Amino acid sequence: MEEAAVFMVFGFIVTWTGTFLINLIRIPAILHAEQEVKIVRLTKIAYPEVSEEENRRREIVTDKIKGLKRRQKEVLRHIMDCGGVSPTKLKLSGRFDADDIYLAFSCVAQSEAFSWCEDDLTVKPEFKSALDFVLKSDGL
Repeated sequence: MEEAAVFMVFGFIVTWTGTFLINLIRIPAILHAEQEVKIVRLTKIAYPEVSEEENRRREIVTDKIKGLKRRQKEVLRHIMDCGGVSPTKLKLSGRFDADDIYLAFSCVAQSEAFSWCEDDLTVKPEFKSALDFVLKSDGL
Protein backbone atom coordinates (compact mmCIF):
# COMPACT_ATOMS: atom_id res chain seq x y z
CA MET A 1 0.00 0.00 0.00
CA GLU A 2 2.82 2.33 0.87
CA GLU A 3 4.53 1.60 -2.46
CA ALA A 4 1.33 2.40 -4.34
CA ALA A 5 1.09 5.77 -2.61
CA VAL A 6 4.73 6.54 -3.45
CA PHE A 7 4.17 5.59 -7.10
CA MET A 8 1.04 7.74 -7.23
CA VAL A 9 2.89 10.74 -5.81
CA PHE A 10 5.83 10.08 -8.14
CA GLY A 11 3.45 9.73 -11.11
CA PHE A 12 1.70 12.95 -10.17
CA ILE A 13 5.01 14.85 -9.94
CA VAL A 14 6.23 13.48 -13.27
CA THR A 15 2.90 14.28 -14.98
CA TRP A 16 2.77 17.76 -13.52
CA THR A 17 6.41 18.47 -14.46
CA GLY A 18 5.87 17.17 -18.00
CA THR A 19 2.76 19.27 -18.46
CA PHE A 20 4.57 22.31 -17.12
CA LEU A 21 7.52 21.84 -19.47
CA ILE A 22 5.30 21.24 -22.49
CA ASN A 23 3.28 24.39 -21.73
CA LEU A 24 6.45 26.34 -21.10
CA ILE A 25 7.41 25.66 -24.71
CA ARG A 26 3.93 25.85 -26.26
CA ILE A 27 2.30 28.87 -24.57
CA PRO A 28 4.67 31.61 -25.83
CA ALA A 29 3.89 30.65 -29.45
CA ILE A 30 0.15 30.71 -28.73
CA LEU A 31 0.39 34.10 -26.99
CA HIS A 32 2.49 35.50 -29.84
CA ALA A 33 -0.08 34.38 -32.42
CA GLU A 34 -2.90 35.99 -30.41
CA GLN A 35 -0.86 39.16 -30.09
CA GLU A 36 -0.30 39.35 -33.85
CA VAL A 37 -4.02 38.93 -34.52
CA LYS A 38 -4.80 41.80 -32.14
CA ILE A 39 -2.12 44.01 -33.70
CA VAL A 40 -3.53 43.42 -37.19
CA ARG A 41 -7.06 44.18 -35.97
CA LEU A 42 -6.00 47.38 -34.19
CA THR A 43 -3.94 48.49 -37.19
CA LYS A 44 -6.98 48.15 -39.42
CA ILE A 45 -8.99 50.24 -36.98
CA ALA A 46 -6.30 52.92 -36.62
CA TYR A 47 -5.45 53.04 -40.33
CA PRO A 48 -8.52 52.06 -42.29
CA GLU A 49 -8.00 51.23 -45.91
CA VAL A 50 -8.62 54.15 -48.20
CA SER A 51 -9.60 54.20 -51.82
CA GLU A 52 -7.14 54.64 -54.67
CA GLU A 53 -8.64 58.05 -55.28
CA GLU A 54 -8.00 59.14 -51.68
CA ASN A 55 -4.43 57.84 -51.91
CA ARG A 56 -3.94 59.85 -55.08
CA ARG A 57 -5.28 62.97 -53.35
CA ARG A 58 -2.93 62.42 -50.42
CA GLU A 59 -0.01 62.12 -52.83
CA ILE A 60 -1.03 65.34 -54.60
CA VAL A 61 -1.24 67.23 -51.31
CA THR A 62 2.02 65.72 -50.02
CA ASP A 63 3.88 66.65 -53.21
CA LYS A 64 2.45 70.16 -53.14
CA ILE A 65 3.39 70.98 -49.53
CA LYS A 66 6.57 68.93 -49.06
CA GLY A 67 8.81 71.99 -49.38
CA LEU A 68 6.94 74.03 -46.77
CA LYS A 69 8.25 74.64 -43.28
CA ARG A 70 6.19 74.01 -40.17
CA ARG A 71 4.92 77.61 -39.81
CA GLN A 72 3.81 77.62 -43.44
CA LYS A 73 1.96 74.34 -42.90
CA GLU A 74 0.30 75.96 -39.89
CA VAL A 75 -1.03 78.59 -42.30
CA LEU A 76 -2.60 75.78 -44.34
CA ARG A 77 -4.08 74.24 -41.18
CA HIS A 78 -5.58 77.64 -40.33
CA ILE A 79 -7.07 77.93 -43.83
CA MET A 80 -8.57 74.48 -43.48
CA ASP A 81 -9.94 75.11 -39.98
CA CYS A 82 -11.49 78.45 -40.99
CA GLY A 83 -12.91 77.13 -44.24
CA GLY A 84 -11.08 79.77 -46.22
CA VAL A 85 -9.19 82.96 -45.59
CA SER A 86 -7.52 85.72 -47.56
CA PRO A 87 -3.84 86.65 -47.24
CA THR A 88 -4.86 90.11 -46.06
CA LYS A 89 -6.97 88.73 -43.22
CA LEU A 90 -4.11 86.48 -42.16
CA LYS A 91 -1.66 89.40 -42.10
CA LEU A 92 -4.08 91.50 -40.06
CA SER A 93 -4.56 88.72 -37.52
CA GLY A 94 -0.88 89.00 -36.57
CA ARG A 95 -0.75 85.26 -36.03
CA PHE A 96 1.52 84.52 -38.97
CA ASP A 97 4.57 86.13 -40.48
CA ALA A 98 4.06 87.76 -43.90
CA ASP A 99 6.75 85.54 -45.47
CA ASP A 100 5.09 82.38 -44.16
CA ILE A 101 1.74 83.52 -45.53
CA TYR A 102 3.24 84.38 -48.92
CA LEU A 103 5.14 81.11 -49.25
CA ALA A 104 2.18 78.98 -48.16
CA PHE A 105 -0.22 80.75 -50.52
CA SER A 106 2.18 80.76 -53.47
CA CYS A 107 2.86 77.04 -53.02
CA VAL A 108 -0.76 75.93 -53.08
CA ALA A 109 -2.61 78.73 -54.89
CA GLN A 110 -2.48 76.98 -58.27
CA SER A 111 -2.98 73.50 -56.85
CA GLU A 112 -5.98 71.42 -57.78
CA ALA A 113 -6.59 70.89 -54.05
CA PHE A 114 -7.32 74.57 -53.39
CA SER A 115 -9.63 77.13 -54.96
CA TRP A 116 -10.21 80.85 -54.72
CA CYS A 117 -13.59 82.08 -53.57
CA GLU A 118 -13.54 85.86 -53.98
CA ASP A 119 -10.38 86.82 -52.03
CA ASP A 120 -10.33 83.72 -49.84
CA LEU A 121 -8.27 80.64 -50.51
CA THR A 122 -10.25 77.52 -49.61
CA VAL A 123 -9.61 73.80 -49.60
CA LYS A 124 -11.75 71.94 -52.11
CA PRO A 125 -14.15 69.62 -50.28
CA GLU A 126 -12.79 66.49 -51.96
CA PHE A 127 -9.27 67.31 -50.72
CA LYS A 128 -10.12 68.18 -47.09
CA SER A 129 -9.58 64.69 -45.73
CA ALA A 130 -6.34 64.29 -47.68
CA LEU A 131 -4.95 67.61 -46.40
CA ASP A 132 -6.09 66.81 -42.88
CA PHE A 133 -4.34 63.42 -43.04
CA VAL A 134 -1.07 64.92 -44.36
CA LEU A 135 -1.06 67.74 -41.80
CA LYS A 136 -1.82 65.33 -38.95
CA SER A 137 1.05 63.16 -40.16
CA ASP A 138 3.26 66.21 -39.71
CA GLY A 139 1.91 66.78 -36.21
CA LEU A 140 -0.45 69.65 -37.04
